[in-house]
Amino acid sequence: MSAAGIALDSRVRWSVDPLAAEVSGNVVLMSIQRGAYYGLDSVGSDIWRRLTEPTPVSELCAALQAAYEADAATLRADVLRFLARLAEEGLIDVLPAGD
Repeated sequence: MSAAGIALDSRVRWSVDPLAAEVSGNVVLMSIQRGAYYGLDSVGSDIWRRLTEPTPVSELCAALQAAYEADAATLRADVLRFLARLAEEGLIDVLPAGD
């Protein structure tokens, strides 16, 4: 499990705090609580769009692997790192498996 408590069997979803907008096909997030904004690249934006409902990280990784034809181990590591950063910034909620 990562420092943010995210594992493949965790479920993640948007936090209620950030505001999100599409700008030139990518997502820009604004955290009112932190007074910060975040610009996501195309892959980060794709991940964000997939988190409207609590989503198991393993299912997210499988969908992304199919969409991007990426190496499974590399993709999992990159996605876990990205999700941990979003969680640390309060942009997503991390739910234990089964919640």
